[in-house]
Amino acid sequence: MSKPSSQPSPRSNFMTTLLMMVAVFLMFQTCMNPQRNQTPDLAALKTSSEAMAKLKEIDAKEAKTAAEANAFDQEAVNAHNRLRELVTAEGNEKKLSQEEADNLNTQASIVSAHIQLKNGIAANDTNRLRMAYNTLEPLERRLADKPVWAATPVEVTEGGQKLSLTGHDLIGKLVSTLSERNKSDYIWGFIPGGYQFIDFLVGITGHNPNFSYAIATFLLALIVRAVVFPLSQKQLMMSRQMSQLVPRLNEIKEKFKDDQVEMQKRTMELYQRYGINPFAGCLPALVQMPLFLTVYQCILHYQFEFTKGYFLWINPQTSKATNGIFAPNLGQQDYLLIAIYGITMVISTLLTPVSDPTQAKQQRMIGLTAAVIFPIMMCFGWFPVVSGFVLYWTFTNLFSMAQSIRAYRLPMPPLTEVNAPGGGVFPGKPKGRWAQMMEEMQKAAEEQQRLKNGTVDNGKAGSNGKPYTNKTDKPKGDGKFTQGRPLDDKKGDSGTGKSAKHKPKKRG
Repeated sequence: MSKPSSQPSPRSNFMTTLLMMVAVFLMFQTCMNPQRNQTPDLAALKTSSEAMAKLKEIDAKEAKTAAEANAFDQEAVNAHNRLRELVTAEGNEKKLSQEEADNLNTQASIVSAHIQLKNGIAANDTNRLRMAYNTLEPLERRLADKPVWAATPVEVTEGGQKLSLTGHDLIGKLVSTLSERNKSDYIWGFIPGGYQFIDFLVGITGHNPNFSYAIATFLLALIVRAVVFPLSQKQLMMSRQMSQLVPRLNEIKEKFKDDQVEMQKRTMELYQRYGINPFAGCLPALVQMPLFLTVYQCILHYQFEFTKGYFLWINPQTSKATNGIFAPNLGQQDYLLIAIYGITMVISTLLTPVSDPTQAKQQRMIGLTAAVIFPIMMCFGWFPVVSGFVLYWTFTNLFSMAQSIRAYRLPMPPLTEVNAPGGGVFPGKPKGRWAQMMEEMQKAAEEQQRLKNGTVDNGKAGSNGKPYTNKTDKPKGDGKFTQGRPLDDKKGDSGTGKSAKHKPKKRG
């Protein structure tokens, strides 16, 4: 009776990876949006008017330290959540009309954003200011012509003075504050010139709003792809080489499906024999991730300058005609561009080589899932991005697709043996660093296994004090070692293929 296979099914692999992705996302959400505990004084609020008064009371506080700013922000979030609950309840009880409920929620968002603006300045925290902008930007697009946004002021407090600001006024103030900070802020706190670099690319074509900003994203994508081109090309060609080993890898998986340790050992021996590093595909990803994050920060610093740029359908006229479905400029989010990016991401994923050819189907499914989920996250605001960045990313995907198609049209790299089955190196073919490392690891593992199992010739050692490390090592009468025939039954070092005792004696 055969043992059940210990190898998980493809469906199990996919579901496990999907659950891991969900867990990471939920952890990220938990860290970024910690649980808001409702304090007793907020629970005592019984009407939406009381909750609005509480929110304005928090707005009147002036933070003097970063710790106070954090505490006031937390209070504001809790009060805003309580207000939403009460507005919903009063709407269900018909105490508020739908229009009145919407207006109250809009005014509460304006007050909350003003609190974030004040505390962001007090704590010298640009990210907090961006959060305030991201709170108001969707409202600006949706309510730009509505009186509640453009004509109805909300009372706020600054420096002990009462002010009246509309939502349009407040978002203009946020844009002005962030624009000045972005020109001098460092990327990651230590890399200068993020704003200036993007501005240089825009200036190449004269800061023309109709095409300069779009061309700047194209040039940026071209520069980044040129940097990672050699590594990506090596990854593509290595993947094509690995695909030639799929039949042999499948044989190993089938033969040792009940012994995962032996399966891994034989797989690594096969990779070593042909000088293939299965982890080579990780390097391009490791290089691209810091570049991706740095470029994202550069574009984020240039975000409000991108509001001056347009691209095809992304312009004020089209945006107004579609009630904000299309973005008015490259500094805001555009859903059609996100959809196009998603399509290019799916195609790029299909053309990207997998790291394990024997798990190609599962890895493709995981990649496609990520390619679909990420644009959805953008659309729902879980990962807010400006159209300028999405356009850059779309160009990057197009360059990646072109490189993949070119690589697949090149001649298939020959699959040649680099290392002999017995561990030696074929003449004229130097052993690479990967092969040397794998050989050392394999020898160490085999030696450890022999010592553990007590199979090292009962612990006996030769005259040099070292244990016998090969079954073909036999001590002669004088106690010296002689290397026997290799394990793959090829000829020994003498080249005759005959036993030493049958060789003719040398006549004197």
